[in-house]
Amino acid sequence: MTYCDEVHAVGMYGPRGAGVAAREGAMHRIDVIEGTLAKAFGCLGGYIAGTANLVDAVRSYAPGFIFTTALPAADLCRGDRRHPAPRGLPVGA
Repeated sequence: MTYCDEVHAVGMYGPRGAGVAAREGAMHRIDVIEGTLAKAFGCLGGYIAGTANLVDAVRSYAPGFIFTTALPAADLCRGDRRHPAPRGLPVGA
C-alpha cells in the first residue's frame, strides 16, 4: 500500500493543483492520498482519497479522529452580518 501525504502540496503542484503525485505522474501508483484544506485553500478540514472500501474503513475505524474537530473560536465569533446570528445571540457575539 502506498500512502501519500499531500498536506503542503494541494493547490501548488501538478498541472491542476492536485499535488506532487500528479506533478510526478504517479497518481496511478498511489493507494491513499490525504491532505488538508487549510494551507492552500484557507479553510478548515481535510480529505482522504482512495478506493471506496478504504475510505469506508477509515470512517468506520477512526470516527473519533475524523469527527472531533471543532471550529476555531475566531470563526465562530467573526460576526458575519450576511448571515443571521443564532436565536438569542447578538450579531458579532
